[in-house]
Amino acid sequence: QTTLVCFLHPANPANHQAVRILARKGVTSFTLDGIPRISRAQQMDSLTSMSTIAGYKAVVFGAYHLPRFVPMMPTAFGVIQPAEFLVVGVGVAGLQAIATARRLGAKIKALDIRTEANEQAKSLGAEVVPFEVPPELALGEGGYALRLPEEWYVKEREALLPVVKYADVVILTALIPGEEAPLLVDTNMVSQMKQGSVIVDIAVDQGGNCTLTRPGEQYFYHGVYISGLQNVPATLASDATWMFAQNAWHFLKYIIKDGQISCDSSDEIIGKTLVTRDGQIVHRGTLLALEQREK
Repeated sequence: QTTLVCFLHPANPANHQAVRILARKGVTSFTLDGIPRISRAQQMDSLTSMSTIAGYKAVVFGAYHLPRFVPMMPTAFGVIQPAEFLVVGVGVAGLQAIATARRLGAKIKALDIRTEANEQAKSLGAEVVPFEVPPELALGEGGYALRLPEEWYVKEREALLPVVKYADVVILTALIPGEEAPLLVDTNMVSQMKQGSVIVDIAVDQGGNCTLTRPGEQYFYHGVYISGLQNVPATLASDATWMFAQNAWHFLKYIIKDGQISCDSSDEIIGKTLVTRDGQIVHRGTLLALEQREK
């Protein structure tokens, strides 16, 4: 019996074929991005660890590719105003992005569909982009964002457009646990951005938040630099390896009981991470994504 434990990101359409092969080969697989954010799972929560790194490095990448200063810069000829950063999605990665951009001296705006997340963004010094979603539509189990009806994503893009248009750097981090990432920045929005501005889409491993993001590629589109760099934590290899090793050890210690790997899907942690078993795909988000693709 072969068992695979890794970041599968099984809801991402790019990974559907791999998931089908795992099921066909009879491999029991677990995806670490499915670990729920509950108190007893904290030490095994690889997604939080990697998201912390991704949020930090997204800002570093954005600043590196931006052809201007990030902080306010006094000169003999006047003051150069600080760069404007927009962070979309204020989870672990988004909050780390805000904190890092703040340290660099940027002016920051942020948007999330969850009220509590926006309050956290404000506490770090970000200006919240006005956009209200009914809590019953926005907030899911464990405080995670839910997938909105498509008409709400249209409204969200409308709210983001005037901010995206003038942003120097846009950091995209919005995810829905176990599902394909929502599309929040479309081609029309990118076409209206300033020459030299930057988009860093760290939601790329679950499909990306920008329609123009190309997984694994970094390129210019009408003068806008778009980064779809994958596996961002690998660019901070030393700390990422140490954090991931700790998370993986605690997860394995949890699922191995009496020398056997438990597949008890009634357990919240196992149920949220189990992807394939007994030749079947059993992961809810993956099944939902497959169903949507077939329509």
